[in-house]
Order: sequence, then C-alpha cells, then structure tokens
Amino acid sequence: MGRIYKGQSALRIRISTESDLSQTAGQMICYLSPGGIEGQFPAVIEEELKGILFYDLQQGDLEESGWWIFWVEVNYQDGRKGIGEKREVFLWE
Repeated sequence: MGRIYKGQSALRIRISTESDLSQTAGQMICYLSPGGIEGQFPAVIEEELKGILFYDLQQGDLEESGWWIFWVEVNYQDGRKGIGEKREVFLWE
C-alpha cells in the first residue's frame, strides 16, 4: 500500500508476531500519536499458530497527521507479557 492519510478508516492494521498465540489472555495493538497520546486498539487473532493479529480501523482512529508509533502487547494465560518491536508509520495530511 502507498500513503496512509489522516482520517483514513478503510484500512486493516495486520501484524505478524511470529509466535504462537493459542495461549493468550488478551492482545492489543498499542500506539503513540504524533501529539504524544498513547492508546491501544483491541487486536483480533487471525492465525493463532502463525501469530498474526489485526485491527480494522474505525472512523476517528487516526485523526492526526505525522509520525505514529505502533507495537503489539500480548498477555498470556500463565501471566507472561510479550511486547513487540515498535514501528513508525507516517500519516499524510
């Protein structure tokens, strides 16, 4: 995909964790907006054994242009917590 624009909602964030998600208690896609606001989107497991998560953006989710930072947090049933690498994505005006 090419550019991603502020306010765009016809978009799926899809992330491969490369780990088994069959024993998770919850998972989220976290973000830090260009304005410094930290938040999270509820991630859905697409492929449990391949470790693929996704979130379909909703109207109002990405309302600020600039550099966004995204990462995954996975909570496992045994109390462990996995935190993924942070990735920067630029949103155009």
